[in-house]
Amino acid sequence: MACALSESAIDPVPITFPARVPDVNLDDRLSSAARMFEGMITGPECIISVKGVLYTGSINGTIFKIEDGVLSKFAQLGPAGCFSMETCGRPLGLHYDETRDRILVADAYLGLFALDLSTGKPTKIFPRDGSKVTLFNALTTLPDGRIVLSESSQKFQLKELIYDFLEGRPTGRLLLIDPDSGEWKVLADNLFFANGVVLHSDGNSVLVAETGNTTIRRVPLNGGPSEVFTDQLPGMPDNLSKSPRGGYWVSLVVSRLPGKTNFYVAVAKYPWIRYLCYKFIPLRLLRSFASLNNRGLIVRIDDSGQIVESLYDPSGNIFNVADVLELDGVLWLGSYYANFVGKFVL
Repeated sequence: MACALSESAIDPVPITFPARVPDVNLDDRLSSAARMFEGMITGPECIISVKGVLYTGSINGTIFKIEDGVLSKFAQLGPAGCFSMETCGRPLGLHYDETRDRILVADAYLGLFALDLSTGKPTKIFPRDGSKVTLFNALTTLPDGRIVLSESSQKFQLKELIYDFLEGRPTGRLLLIDPDSGEWKVLADNLFFANGVVLHSDGNSVLVAETGNTTIRRVPLNGGPSEVFTDQLPGMPDNLSKSPRGGYWVSLVVSRLPGKTNFYVAVAKYPWIRYLCYKFIPLRLLRSFASLNNRGLIVRIDDSGQIVESLYDPSGNIFNVADVLELDGVLWLGSYYANFVGKFVL
């Protein structure tokens, strides 16, 4: 597995985004979305539906469920009495494993877990050898039960993810895991902050979001070379999910739209500026810079990667949308750090 947190300085390289920012007809109706359970949860990064019940994680390692409009605790990944994300855990990706009727959780610090649907009891299933986890992020399952998991960085842990973006090097990868044997292999590497993962409709490949260079790649499951699925996105992609109306929802956590760009996008071309930021600006302040001008922005793309729908919130009521779950005419919106779950009626 990847090594532990690096103590070395970052070594930035120029970051080149696709030159053209696509023309997108922004629908600003997202500003009407409701903030559900505000103040009761922080960082519901990913939202899934299992048998009519919603599940999501939080920054303190807790998995919550939403049933009949009520938010309640379902599971805890870390030990009782833990006090930090490194020990309590930080669940990022959730996925329902239909082959075994369980919920899988990718925790950025602790590893890959399976949750019993009846009791919420967590069982760690990967890595089994006690290897240090660097930054597990999102996942999906294949029909045969194998798991595809994104490891966003092999150098920086979640608490220092801004350094990964400041450095601009592709240290992310995609892992293919057999949960029965614990065996695994690298499906794709040299990815720019590997993030959301979804099974392509052809069943023979997966899509993975490269947040660091505003691209979604298509990765064959047979080990063949990956290819760009789309780089025509108006922002940096986070999670990916299927829409029941066809295509895939893409959550865009950082905008590239004219007049709506973010600190990270602005300094991408200048490695020396990014190094000075690393050297002289406290990490806490860098994190706040990265969240500036972060309005809610999501797009739906078709099987060829073309944008067919977009929703935007210019007001900032909904911000930092990291995940979209479309269910029964409603979009449930997750976020890496917001203190609510968004709900938008289509």
